[in-house]
Amino acid sequence: MSMTTATGVHILVYPYPTSGHIIPLLDLTQRLLIRGLTVTVLVTPDNLPLLEPYLSTHPSSLKQLVLPARSPAISFPPLKRIVSNIRAFRDLHYPMLLQWFQSQSSPPIAIVSDILLAWTRHLASELGVPRIVFCPCSAFALSVGFSMGSDPQEPDDPEDMNFQVSFPRIPKSQVYPWWQIPLHVRYFRGDPDKEFFMSNLLDNAANWGFCLTRSSSWSACTLTI
Repeated sequence: MSMTTATGVHILVYPYPTSGHIIPLLDLTQRLLIRGLTVTVLVTPDNLPLLEPYLSTHPSSLKQLVLPARSPAISFPPLKRIVSNIRAFRDLHYPMLLQWFQSQSSPPIAIVSDILLAWTRHLASELGVPRIVFCPCSAFALSVGFSMGSDPQEPDDPEDMNFQVSFPRIPKSQVYPWWQIPLHVRYFRGDPDKEFFMSNLLDNAANWGFCLTRSSSWSACTLTI
């Protein structure tokens, strides 16, 4: 693989630490490194082995910052587990990252962080750098999530799985029965975990730009909408 000389441009990459999120973002990191950028990847101890191939290939331009992991919430249902992790990472990592940035002689000029880590928008704003949202899903799936958060729909009868959901603001979108809407973006009023999750999702819309995946591989960046 041909290598390029480092440009001096420094980017911070912050993946959500599960395989379906961190592996696609490391693919993007590889592409940034090939183009000569310096990248610092935030990683929890369990995911350190995933970085080893990249560290050996890019020893001078790839850096790692090991952050503490939270205690596993295995007994929680999936959505509650995600919400618990988001809150825990925010509380654990926000002050550490702020201090780390302020201690660097050449700090990153931008943050690329996972869509579930929307609180990093406020960190980026405090630091005066742009935040780019990395989303390991398609643009349509992301649009459905934004639509369900900003224009919530739900059946009067929770058991009505054939309730029709439309997305008039998404071009050429079909009408879908309720059972086809992903569980994590279905809206139920009064559920504090769902309200927190949707608020976190919508917070991403205020960022500088997006990087989206297509299938299982990184495809392109879409700037701010």
